Amino acid sequence: MATFCLLHGNWHDGTCWDPLVAALQARGHEAVAPDLPLDDPRAGFEARVQPALEAIAGAPGPIVVVGHSVSSGYAAMVAEATPGSVLVHLCPRLGPFPEPAGAPDTFRPDF
Repeated sequence: MATFCLLHGNWHDGTCWDPLVAALQARGHEAVAPDLPLDDPRAGFEARVQPALEAIAGAPGPIVVVGHSVSSGYAAMVAEATPGSVLVHLCPRLGPFPEPAGAPDTFRPDF
């Protein structure tokens, strides 16, 4: 079994993951969905990932960090700080950075 750390995107909070948290727990996994201070323009990177790091501190592994939308960047920071974790990007919002060579299309054709 795994511990899932589910990170919400902009205009959401951790409760957006409630149905998935319940489904994962019903299957024997642990799941946390901390509220991130994404709406605070004064919060830097460290402040934005701190709730996630606190939520998984001492959690049984393996850890699966899921970042939705803008949290895809923060999820990478949480995964990097959690050795052995797995990183999942769900509808990543990577910002104005150019796509790396060989990256899949961001959107489905005709979307």
